[in-house]
Amino acid sequence: MDPNGLNFYIDSQNLVKLTKESISKNKIIIINGVTFVEPLSIYQSLEKLAQSLRPDQKLIVVNTFPSLDHDPVKINRDFIKKSDKKYKLISYENNKSALIKLASKYPNVYFYDLSKSKIFQSAPFYKDTLMYYNASHLNSYGAISLAKDLEKDFMHFFEQIK
Repeated sequence: MDPNGLNFYIDSQNLVKLTKESISKNKIIIINGVTFVEPLSIYQSLEKLAQSLRPDQKLIVVNTFPSLDHDPVKINRDFIKKSDKKYKLISYENNKSALIKLASKYPNVYFYDLSKSKIFQSAPFYKDTLMYYNASHLNSYGAISLAKDLEKDFMHFFEQIK
C-alpha cells in the first residue's frame, strides 16, 4: 500500500468517531456529495445511517450541482466571459435517482436538489461571470449566486420538515 493511501485511511478512520458523535448530537443532518452510488458501499452506508436515525432526527440528502466537461478557467482564462465555447453539463442522474429512492423509503429522510437552480442554464457562466473554480467546483461567486437563487425555495423546504 502506498504511504499516501495509508495516511488517507488512517485520517478517515480518525473521523469516524467524530462523525458518529456529531450525528448523535444533532437533530438535522445534511449530506451533499457528487455521488452516493459509486462505490456501492457509499449508498449502503447512507442507507445504514437512514435506518439508524432516531425518530427525532431528520436527514436531508442533497443532490449536488452539475459538473462540466471541460475546465472553464483553463479555456476562458478570465472571470468575465471571453469565449462562446459550449460546455456540456454533467448531471448526476443516477445519484439523484438513488437519493429520491432513499428519501421515499424512510419517513425522516428528505431530498433536495441543488441542480434545479436557474444559474446553471448558462453554465459555466452566470450573468457573463464565471461561476466555476474548475470543472467540478463552484467558485465563491457561483456559490453565492446559487445560495441567493435557492434561498427562498430551500427555506420553504426546510420549514416544512423542521
